Amino acid sequence: MVIFLNTLIKNSFIFTAGIILSKALSLFFIFPFSRLVGALGMSLYSYAYVPFTVLLDLFSLGIPLGVEKLVAKYNARGMYAQSNRIFKKCLLMMIFLGFFGFLLMNIMAPLYSKTIGNNEV
Repeated sequence: MVIFLNTLIKNSFIFTAGIILSKALSLFFIFPFSRLVGALGMSLYSYAYVPFTVLLDLFSLGIPLGVEKLVAKYNARGMYAQSNRIFKKCLLMMIFLGFFGFLLMNIMAPLYSKTIGNNEV
């Protein structure tokens, strides 16, 4: 039980550190990007970024964190085949959800463009 908790805590820490690193790296991207594209480019970027992040959050639904916990649990118990099977099934599910989100965004893009009042986007 102690090994399971240590593994779970370690994996959760790595997951959290990855999220923090990702957010920190995005800061280094956004400032040069805003200088490069200017105010108009940033407004267009923000129009697309908001629905993208909403759909990304909707389609991921915390699945990576859940998979991480399940994989850590089964690895700590020595059930590596079960862990690998769960990972592969969840990977296929995330690929399907990502492709579905991609299709949804591309189909809805013209409607969204008309809704925000910009038919040229």
